[in-house]
Amino acid sequence: MNAPVTEYPLGHERPTVARRDLIVLLVAAACLQALAWAVLLALFSGGWMGYGLHQLADTLLYHFYASSFALGRWPYADIPVEYPPLANLVFLLPPSGGAVAEYERWFSTTMIAATTAAAVLTTAAAALAWRSVPRGLVVAAGYAVLTLCCGALALNRYDAVVALIVATALFFLAVRRSLPASISLGLGFALKLTPALLLPLVLLLQERRRGVLVALAGFAVAAALPFVPFVINDPGTAATPFTYHERRPLQLESIPGTPWAAATLLGAARPRIVSAYGSQNFSGSAPDFVAAASPWALAICVGAVYVLVWRRRSVLRDAPALVPVAALAVLLVAICASKVLSPQFLIWTFPVVALCVAQPRWLPRLAAVGVGVATALTQIEFPARYWELVALHDGPLLILLLRNLTLVAATALAIAAVVRLSPVPPSAPTSRS
Repeated sequence: MNAPVTEYPLGHERPTVARRDLIVLLVAAACLQALAWAVLLALFSGGWMGYGLHQLADTLLYHFYASSFALGRWPYADIPVEYPPLANLVFLLPPSGGAVAEYERWFSTTMIAATTAAAVLTTAAAALAWRSVPRGLVVAAGYAVLTLCCGALALNRYDAVVALIVATALFFLAVRRSLPASISLGLGFALKLTPALLLPLVLLLQERRRGVLVALAGFAVAAALPFVPFVINDPGTAATPFTYHERRPLQLESIPGTPWAAATLLGAARPRIVSAYGSQNFSGSAPDFVAAASPWALAICVGAVYVLVWRRRSVLRDAPALVPVAALAVLLVAICASKVLSPQFLIWTFPVVALCVAQPRWLPRLAAVGVGVATALTQIEFPARYWELVALHDGPLLILLLRNLTLVAATALAIAAVVRLSPVPPSAPTSRS
């Protein structure tokens, strides 16, 4: 990508991609996803991936929830579901009356569809923001590579739907529609809380107070409405999705847990591992202190990134194609500061990572590559060698450390990319940093 930047979106010009070209591009994005999934399923069928398609999957839990809901049991009041309300609807999409294997097939099919839809929307966002079919094709190819790097993780968790929500918000931001973008993020909050981290980005893009208020109102309504039936049914249990995650200890795979993993690998420590809240975690006074401080650290770190974004808001307002650079920094900082880093969390970043692959500057592209490498390393460790990791064997610990260091490096690059945000002159080469 060393050609001059001739399609840089300045001002308030409308996208000029022809409708026919856009349709062909979106079909190509869907075909690339179909190819990626065909390759993955063939590898799993041949036993080449080193682990089973549904090994250590969350679908057994989802099937239990869906079966219980079908019997009339209420989430939170009758069953302490850890997920926000809209996740329950996702669990009910596959038929839950049969065997778990049947449920898994339907659920996996649904997640393939969600991943494909997210790739198509992300590709459309790139083409419309950059007014360029070639950049859209780069994004489509990048998303397909991310799907390959992810392996079976996207099949067995509902995080592909979270990625679809993020892709939807980015699409609306690409075409300068802040209200539907904020509504999308509100629905994402009611699905898995995390998409709300991008709401301040939508607000910073508004040039007038009315736009800020409208976006806030759209988010608030979309985020709150799914909780209303459960608050009415049992106000005391409706907060379970919040209290559950607030109480979680320091997860083994998290970035804040890396010092204990490194000390173990060097033979300087032997931390105690306990199973709780659906994960394996470091136990002890120091890990407990880090876990308690993690939400504060996350808020401070994300806030610091938004200070940088605020200072470059005029550039982002003029160039919607640069918005994913800021979004990537926000999401990566949040993931790195969190006391929990489950393997599927990186799926949330796929839309912004794919969009950063097509950026003209090398900093966001390197950050995107870093996330792709971290995703591949995650698949090498989980689920094939996960229980070896829990037993603190050297090999999986080394893979985990490499993954975490790669994520930290990608985060640093993404932050640097935000610091260096500036308009790209039409004559500037795309390799300029």
